Amino acid sequence: MEILRQGQEMEDSGPPLGGAFVGDVAQRPLHVNQQGEPVEVIFVQFAPHSHTHWHRHGAGQVLYLVSGRGYVEDEHGNAATLSPGDTVIAQPGVRHWHGAAPTCDEGATYVACSFGDEAWMDAPRVTDHAGTAI
Repeated sequence: MEILRQGQEMEDSGPPLGGAFVGDVAQRPLHVNQQGEPVEVIFVQFAPHSHTHWHRHGAGQVLYLVSGRGYVEDEHGNAATLSPGDTVIAQPGVRHWHGAAPTCDEGATYVACSFGDEAWMDAPRVTDHAGTAI
């Protein structure tokens, strides 16, 4: 058994496995199961203005924002800024991206639970409040 105490989330973290991120991102896998339907549970830490590329998970994804200011958007135009304690449920097969909120200088740390095969695509066009690409 392993117990992570508050503040230990990112100890022994490393760069994201497989890429498909913009900016400085670190992750610490907590559980990875590749037998049967793939399942991953990881802490992901996004520096300010960092985020994923567009992607989808065959059986969905659950994101829990631990700290910072987060942001998520899906292919249907649903978008939200996230505060600590917020949970996002990305439906199976729905293309989405997430990371630190693009319009503030604060990073974001998530617990990401991913189910099924992943498919990674291009980087989203991220803009500030004035519509300037960042």
